[in-house]
Amino acid sequence: MIIDFHTHIWRFHKNHPLPGRKALSAEDLIQALDQSGADRAVIVPLIYVSSPRPHPILMDNEYILESSKKYPDRLIGFAAINPMDVRAIEEAKALIDAGIAGIKLMPVAHGYVMSNHNILDPLFAICADYQVPVFVLVNDEPFSTPLQIEEMAQTHPGVPAFVIGQMGRKWLVNEAIMVARRNQNVYLETSDASVDDIEMAVKGAGCDSVVYASHGNIAEMAYHLQRHNIVLPELAERDLVLAGNARKILNI
Repeated sequence: MIIDFHTHIWRFHKNHPLPGRKALSAEDLIQALDQSGADRAVIVPLIYVSSPRPHPILMDNEYILESSKKYPDRLIGFAAINPMDVRAIEEAKALIDAGIAGIKLMPVAHGYVMSNHNILDPLFAICADYQVPVFVLVNDEPFSTPLQIEEMAQTHPGVPAFVIGQMGRKWLVNEAIMVARRNQNVYLETSDASVDDIEMAVKGAGCDSVVYASHGNIAEMAYHLQRHNIVLPELAERDLVLAGNARKILNI
């Protein structure tokens, strides 16, 4: 089995202001999974910023929930939550109760930092109670650094996993590897990572801390999967990265 831990689907409002742009449907993603050789995918919103209805662009939790229910053997839905919203806890509970498998955070989009206990502790308490993992997008900015994630992972050991999205690319990769190495509930996902980065992650943090992800780039999914085959010639190690660790995180 192969589980791709970072993919996207989206839909547009009929009057969206980006003519020529196409939606990426659940069916499109499943076809791409088949072509790449992957069996299942975690789907997360690209971004989820509230805007007046009708939304000009819909990259929404509802579509992900709907699609994961329609294709439960192929798609695993995560929901984006804005912890700055007064309805965040209520929304998270409702989505998890409805079938969402994990929570995605994007601090740079919503204006907070990952070390803000006042904002995030109530949400992580819910994740621990429900035993759902947390996916945090980590790029080269100060809103969500691996060390901030480590602070939360150590404060909330009951959360089954904190997944560092895109492995801290590119200047925070070494810090992300260090954090994953010393925290059993922190994982690195490999979307957009080079062969060298994947090899560093496997050697530095261990095969049991790395999860395969493609970022859902349909044109490159098969090629990205091949990078992992190059780095992981041993079947047991490859199985952990391509599926075993994801199954543990998702409890499947």
